[in-house]
Amino acid sequence: MKIILALIVVLMLSISASAKPTVASAGPYSISFDLKTLNQPSVITSSESDNESIWYYASVELDNKTVAGIGIISYNDWQDATFSSTSTRLKVLLLDAKNESGEIRDPTLTKRTIDGNDAEVESYVSAMTNSGVTNAEYWKEKMNSGYGQVFVGKTKVELISTLPKDLNENLLGTLSIEASVQPSTTTTTTGPNGVHKPNVAKPLVDANCMREWTELGYTPSQISWMGWCHLS
Repeated sequence: MKIILALIVVLMLSISASAKPTVASAGPYSISFDLKTLNQPSVITSSESDNESIWYYASVELDNKTVAGIGIISYNDWQDATFSSTSTRLKVLLLDAKNESGEIRDPTLTKRTIDGNDAEVESYVSAMTNSGVTNAEYWKEKMNSGYGQVFVGKTKVELISTLPKDLNENLLGTLSIEASVQPSTTTTTTGPNGVHKPNVAKPLVDANCMREWTELGYTPSQISWMGWCHLS
């Protein structure tokens, strides 16, 4: 019995010592999280821009599979950042409609704190993949507009994850996004050892696959982050 207990203690110490937070840079932002698993994830980051905003992407890969996508949208102008009862109700109605149509199962919409900010989190089982999916969104450093309970912000974070329940909770519970000093728009890959390598080119995508996922309510950005339609 003493030998077994000793082995358990050694194993726990080994896991504690081996697991470490993952840190990556996406443009002017530093992204960190801790899945608390021995297999360290890799992060591929890139960016896009238009006249109104810049999007910074981070695709999280674990065991050579994309398991999460994080998007940081930096707007030029102030945006409505209010989680109003009306917008929340619309999300509930959309989830109910998808549930009734058979696209998803067991949908929930909850509020929680992510990265020190108020967030809304959707969870359900995708009928297409028969696996759990979590969508979350929150605004960083939002402020009251001065018009009642209307908040505005310039930086929005969106997240999609297909991680198992325990690892997903670790991601949501430890995610931290902070503005860094040196902005960068280069597409990079961050491996478990923290080395950044340039990504040569964006992958080609299957148009029919993109259409099918879009019809299920996923945005092109979410589909791209997760790599669901990338051609090999």
